[in-house]
Amino acid sequence: MIDFCRGKRVYPVGINFSDRPESIGLGNDRGDAAPLALLFKMQFRNGGYGVENIVPGGFVGESVLIDFLAMGPRRERNRQQFAYDVYGRFGLGFATDIRTRAIAALRNQSRVRFHGGGNKVNYRQFLREVARSRVCIDLPGNGPFCFRLVDYLAVGACVISPPHAVTMPTPLVDRTHIVYTRPDMSDLVDLCERYVNNDAAREAVMEASRDYYRNHLYWRSLSDYYLRTMLDRLPA
Repeated sequence: MIDFCRGKRVYPVGINFSDRPESIGLGNDRGDAAPLALLFKMQFRNGGYGVENIVPGGFVGESVLIDFLAMGPRRERNRQQFAYDVYGRFGLGFATDIRTRAIAALRNQSRVRFHGGGNKVNYRQFLREVARSRVCIDLPGNGPFCFRLVDYLAVGACVISPPHAVTMPTPLVDRTHIVYTRPDMSDLVDLCERYVNNDAAREAVMEASRDYYRNHLYWRSLSDYYLRTMLDRLPA
């Protein structure tokens, strides 16, 4: 909860970071946004909520130091000295079915080299591995958006993902900022092979993903969006 003060008026504003798209309360899933002048909802459901005071809240990376920690991996990514074709590390405690299916599909083929799986590494090593990968796989975790997605975009990765059930304030555009598979991921390996082998298409997505992060998810950009939204919607 924050108080947004404008003139003599004080507006209660909430930021909901629950992983559950259906949760629109504060502190528990049974609450609602009615008492609030404005609610920024991370994991904002596609199609919205039919309530004017609930707006998309964006998303954040795993670490508050992401911009500092990603500087070296960004430079390494620019050199395009790749060690891996396709990369993804996922704990199997969340979204177990979809993560297990994706890992199995990538391991049980010989068209691209897959690095990763169900074993996690420390955050710095993770960012370095992202930088050395032609393509990175995003999968849902406890919610549709995962910290991993923002980390990928911060480094500047070509991200392939099943379609997200939630949206950012400025939506990610398929084949521009990200590459979406079919909902059942039946074309996951096909898309990985295409972007591993098509340098121009892959690097275009990389450039756009990095620009998207800088313009929309970098901490100053995201805070500017919050402030602009409050100024536009909450009169003095």
